Amino acid sequence: MGKVFSWLTQRLGIKSEHQQYKQQVMSETATIDFSAITHDWEKSKRLYDILKKKCHPDLYTGEQNETATRLFQRLMENKYNYAELLKIKEFAEKELAITIP
Repeated sequence: MGKVFSWLTQRLGIKSEHQQYKQQVMSETATIDFSAITHDWEKSKRLYDILKKKCHPDLYTGEQNETATRLFQRLMENKYNYAELLKIKEFAEKELAITIP
């Protein structure tokens, strides 16, 4: 019975709810620029790697250690957020007096 119904709906051009949903998802994902996403991901990975080495709390003592600890926590929370990593970089250069390429 199921095969007959499926065949009949195909012949009549009737789409099931699942097929309509699948078509909607496919049309929405067609507008996503995956190259931009992967590019930002690559940039964030590189910047994250640099920041985690330069801002590690073990490299600092006293008040700078506390600042580095807070920065490192923010860094871990925003590992893939490139815009936030840029803010962290700016703050680290200012507060820890370091130069980050």
